[in-house]
Amino acid sequence: MVVAYSFLFLRIIFLAVERITVKKLGDFEGNMEKNIAATFLFFFIGALSLAPFVAVQTIDNYEFVIPVLINGIVYSFYASLYVFSLAKGEASLVTPITSLGSLVLLILSVIFLGESLNIGKIAGILIIIFGLSYLKRSDSFSTSMKLLFKEKAVLLMFVAVTIQSFGRILDKFFIVNMNPVAYVFFLYLMISFYLLLFLIYKRKVSAIYELFIRKPGWAIASGLINGYSYYFLMMTLKEIELSVAEPLSQTSMVITVILSSLFLKEKIRDKLAGSIIILLGGWLLFLDI
Repeated sequence: MVVAYSFLFLRIIFLAVERITVKKLGDFEGNMEKNIAATFLFFFIGALSLAPFVAVQTIDNYEFVIPVLINGIVYSFYASLYVFSLAKGEASLVTPITSLGSLVLLILSVIFLGESLNIGKIAGILIIIFGLSYLKRSDSFSTSMKLLFKEKAVLLMFVAVTIQSFGRILDKFFIVNMNPVAYVFFLYLMISFYLLLFLIYKRKVSAIYELFIRKPGWAIASGLINGYSYYFLMMTLKEIELSVAEPLSQTSMVITVILSSLFLKEKIRDKLAGSIIILLGGWLLFLDI
């Protein structure tokens, strides 16, 4: 159990640092081709980091092909918007929005999978919404929410996590009989392939090379962190249930906000308070009460 919690600790730290590296890798001016190139490197290098773990496995069937082809499209849109949002907005502002993925996933699970709501989940939803108002704090709740969602980066991240939640629902429909690390390896490759096709269509494949030459450290760091943070999650789940590991992983959100102050010089007082409130609400979503 100590080993599992050690992997969970590494998962939390890697997730927290990932958002900082992605922001540094992306293009602040919002250039589409540059950010697609950044997304490609983020996932392609992530896939390469998982390759050694996949190489020692035997693949008995290819049931994963269809899920990878379909979800590759879904996650390509998610990944691109995720990078666009972090590159454009303040990391301390858009990172807490990622926690809305749990809220959206809960709503979709109730609608499409027939899962039930309980008092804890309803309370968690209300607390998360309340916490959001602290991210752009104003004289009233409604004004704070309007100011928050006027931010383009916030809207991009919200759309990103909504798309990601649909991907998670599709994952539940597809029963894939294979090692999850291998599944994610092929999924990351497929995401990279789709993004590469887009750059080929736009005749901007050179953007990948140019970005890697200009930011090799951030490209490699973000990709390795992407791959290994997932590997650490898989190692954690060998002994710790997802219902415990996932809420604890959300602690990375608060750490990212703090890192944003230290390394990006962002103002975080209200955002930190909001992040902690959102974190508490997120934990309640996983409680069966």
